[in-house]
Amino acid sequence: MSTSKHPSDAQLPRVHADEVLSRPIVLKRELPYPTFQFGQRIKKKFDGVYFYGTVEFVEGSFVSIIYDDGDEETAIEADDDELLRMTMIDIPKRTNYSTEAQDIRRTNCLFGLQGLEQKVFQHEASFIPGIFSAHVSLHILQFYLFAYERQRMWERKTQYPENFPYSLNERMSRHSFCNVYRELDRGTIFLKASILELFFSSSDKQTDNPRRIPRSWSHKEWTKQVLWRSYMYRLVNRVETFENIGFAEPTDASLQAYSRRARVYRGQATSAFFTGAHNVGGFEPYMMALNLTLKKLDKIVDNFCAAKKSKEKLDVLRGMKLVGDFFAWQILCDMETCGCLKIDYNFCVLGPGAKEGLKLIFCENKKSLEMLSGIEKSLQLARTLTALQENTFQILGLEFPYFDGRRLALKEIEHTLCEYSKYNISNGMHTYRPGEKSAITVDCFSCDGKDPEQGYYCDLCNHFCCTHCLEIAGDADDYNERSFICPPCRQLESFYELS
Repeated sequence: MSTSKHPSDAQLPRVHADEVLSRPIVLKRELPYPTFQFGQRIKKKFDGVYFYGTVEFVEGSFVSIIYDDGDEETAIEADDDELLRMTMIDIPKRTNYSTEAQDIRRTNCLFGLQGLEQKVFQHEASFIPGIFSAHVSLHILQFYLFAYERQRMWERKTQYPENFPYSLNERMSRHSFCNVYRELDRGTIFLKASILELFFSSSDKQTDNPRRIPRSWSHKEWTKQVLWRSYMYRLVNRVETFENIGFAEPTDASLQAYSRRARVYRGQATSAFFTGAHNVGGFEPYMMALNLTLKKLDKIVDNFCAAKKSKEKLDVLRGMKLVGDFFAWQILCDMETCGCLKIDYNFCVLGPGAKEGLKLIFCENKKSLEMLSGIEKSLQLARTLTALQENTFQILGLEFPYFDGRRLALKEIEHTLCEYSKYNISNGMHTYRPGEKSAITVDCFSCDGKDPEQGYYCDLCNHFCCTHCLEIAGDADDYNERSFICPPCRQLESFYELS
């Protein structure tokens, strides 16, 4: 992504400011009795006191009402005297339009998720189509507001990094949360950049076309290289470590050299060798796991390539030393994005954080925790949540800033569920400081240029691409105001289809 300012700040379409807080959620449908509509707010006078509620269900001549105090009236006939005592509430829409700054403030106001804002939401909001629970509907709205604001923060940071904080939501701006799209996280970008260097490791630059030609990898050999590198990195998961000691090739000599560099670095470094996010048991178990896995690597790759389904491939990865569900899923995602297998948009592995996120959304009380008792039940809930994204953003009146035009897949929902659960317990989390851990940047693949005024940085690998080189290669149209993916990344993504 270019570090220079763009002609447009990629603003969202103009919306009615604060409109979401002042309107009911209404499912538009033809009703035989237009007097009552799904989501319509009503009030009913009883013994001199008004009770407020929402039309929950309309079917034929029957109407059901749920009141704000939790009481319900079901299957009331349309000509019933009860309905005659009810009054429709017209909630006016405001007509002032928002600027970008107002949009941020509006999102921040909606995005309180706790306290007064939540009470307003509960009072005004009805149900998401297909979700007949006010509690669940509310938390689905909150989840997608979190996803929206996190992705907008990424856009604000990449386009105008100097304009910190990137959100007016205090909790979001103070604490670190992973991106909605896993590929945009700093560690994944670093790993992708190193894999790209390997992909083009023996290439010479063309004189007539600045795009570099990848090495002639067979599918099995490339799968072996990516699996090994991802395995080595994910068990450590710390960029600073590999910036200092590099990677090892899948050979005994290279691994021994890597071990020597790692021991020297551990003795001299003032920071940790491993990430603090998870624990693999220490340095010696880590090195032992690398040695044992290297001996079996060819067989592991054979079994991986022979497996047909994503779950079967995951089972192969789980057989590696120190690899459980979490690490197996991370490695599988790396291999998908690095051209080793076809991306499966309907499969994911729900980690502990994602399951906690599902509980926050779908479990109304302790008794309902049983709905998450099985892996398939949890996965089905995640699929349901994924399917609701378009309806939810329409209800919220927001246009989600999809990266590279990609709809949120099950993988992104799983990734965001984990961060959403962290958001809800974020007191005491790591405090975010802009620029303290900026990802490594790499000079232009074609001409080694690096002038930010003359090109763009790739969002997936941080390689710089000169505008001139892109024009010669015919790839200038790959850049847009919101994202840029370099030609080498596009080549890597398509490797599986071409191999």
